[in-house]
Amino acid sequence: MASALSLSEMYCPFPSIPHPDPDAVEDRVIDWMRRFDYVSDATDEQAARHSGIARVGAWAAPYADVDGAALVAKWMVWLFIADDLQVERPAELGQPEIFAHDVLRCMRVYHQDHMPENAEPHLHALAELRAELAGVAGHEVILRIGDGLNDYWLACACEIMFHTRGVIPPPDEYDRLRESLMLMRPTSMVLSALVQDSDLPTSIWSQPQIQAAARSASRIIGYTHDYHAGPREVRWPGSICFINVLAQHHGCDHQEALDRLNARNTAETHRFQRLTADLRRDGDPAVDRYLASLERWIRGNYDWSRECGRYHISDQTAYTPRRGPFGI
Repeated sequence: MASALSLSEMYCPFPSIPHPDPDAVEDRVIDWMRRFDYVSDATDEQAARHSGIARVGAWAAPYADVDGAALVAKWMVWLFIADDLQVERPAELGQPEIFAHDVLRCMRVYHQDHMPENAEPHLHALAELRAELAGVAGHEVILRIGDGLNDYWLACACEIMFHTRGVIPPPDEYDRLRESLMLMRPTSMVLSALVQDSDLPTSIWSQPQIQAAARSASRIIGYTHDYHAGPREVRWPGSICFINVLAQHHGCDHQEALDRLNARNTAETHRFQRLTADLRRDGDPAVDRYLASLERWIRGNYDWSRECGRYHISDQTAYTPRRGPFGI
């Protein structure tokens, strides 16, 4: 068995802001998961709670009420499970057509075109999330998130093609791929800003400088994810993760690749700080609130990654090839 990789502190200069009632957020999300058969018995519930998957919204949106933080978390749960079950499984089976059929069904459900007969609970969960979103957001936000989902599914298709062909892309290409796979800029960040009253009108949100900051934040969150998830993922046959990408590109071992990823995160965080400092010089309070929501996502994701059971950070011996709907 390969030796455990050594994780270090990552550079994350933004303050940690806990949600005032994370237990209520988690309970709300677990109840929702139970309704759609993501949690079917006490063992499933224990695994879900250990993974921390239902608490991510509390970390990402600490200034939201329980319903708002739970909405963010429910979308993240849906996407985590979609990735585990609807992307990785077809890739491992070498049957990308399974993914294609699932995506086309999801597109129709999100756009309220059609609910297939005998649809699985996952599609009904998406329909409810779409309806809940319509109750709190305007058409612009619904369109942003829909476009974000399309960007995500396109990136998933690229990942499946790489996996089925046994191809590990170079770091620059993988950087762009991960930005879309994390589904941060056009979807998760939009949701967290919405529920924390820091959303921007499209005329401002779409400005290149704002989007550059959001994309930078997305990359940082991706690096944080891959840094903490990587030690288990490198043991999966055919895994394409940033540690394997950097190890192949630089001809180094996994520990050096992990350290390089940490350095990459530090450099990008400094870049994000420069971008946001420039944007804040105009003194627009709405822009400042939005940028603060990006910082909360970065810090919240970092804190959640270190506390959750999904990545087994506190138990290096738990890094195994096993996968499940909660990543444990």
